[in-house]
Amino acid sequence: MRVLVFFLIALFVCSGTLFAQTEKLPPKPWHTINIVWYFQNPNTDIDRLDMDVTIDRDVPTNYSLYISPFNSFFNNIQIYAGIQTNVINTNPVDSSHIAIGKGGIFSRWSTQPDELIGLEYTDMQPNGFRESSTTEGNFCSVRCPFIWTKGTYTFSLVKNETIDYKNQPHIWVSYEITDKSNNKVYKMGRLLFEGDSIIINQYVIAFVEIYGGEQSSKSIPEVNVTFGCPIINNQETPLTQVYARQIIGAAIPATPNITYITSEKDDITVHLSPEIREQSKNEIIQSIYLEKIKK
Repeated sequence: MRVLVFFLIALFVCSGTLFAQTEKLPPKPWHTINIVWYFQNPNTDIDRLDMDVTIDRDVPTNYSLYISPFNSFFNNIQIYAGIQTNVINTNPVDSSHIAIGKGGIFSRWSTQPDELIGLEYTDMQPNGFRESSTTEGNFCSVRCPFIWTKGTYTFSLVKNETIDYKNQPHIWVSYEITDKSNNKVYKMGRLLFEGDSIIINQYVIAFVEIYGGEQSSKSIPEVNVTFGCPIINNQETPLTQVYARQIIGAAIPATPNITYITSEKDDITVHLSPEIREQSKNEIIQSIYLEKIKK
């Protein structure tokens, strides 16, 4: 009798999780959470964009985790940058995929949706890789090995020199990661942007993504990732709004319910775990009232 009662109690407590895990999961990649910072003012001719990110434990390379603090637009050109547990390089000979382990990635998209953007817009590190592809729209990318682990890192997009290309001014932007434990700077590569200045639009989005692995909880690591506020030109940037969004549904980039967020002062922590909870039927957007917005 005691065994039966215990079984019924356990079934009742776990029923929400069990129900959720037997539901059909959306296709990968899963944008497990998007965090959006809205700037108070337009930011013209920026020299650098920085953000501190803290990872509370090591994540093995058998997971496909993408931590991306920078998703925005430079000169109306879509960009993103971050780190992955297993960066994929495309073999130029047969287009096969080669996993290079942990590393950084910086990508930009073409100004025209039907126009391929070539490798001349990339400047890779000596040990790095680059790609021009149409697999996720027309984009080019630089990637570089970087063995990140538990710790705090500063992610930076830095404006470099202006050059003349195709009889028009273009600017190189470098992607750098600083390990805060020893202040060592790791260069990930550079991308070229049209224009004689770098203008960022009025928001930056960070996300934590599962981009591969089994279509089950086995592909989800347990980790807490803390994002600081975006910093422009080494100065605090006034904000009007910060919110978190978890995209629901059956189409990319919808996600199962595997994260929640907490916030302290001006930091936001994403808590990711392999526990798949029942997903909301309506999309929920959570406002986050940071200390700098309260002032």
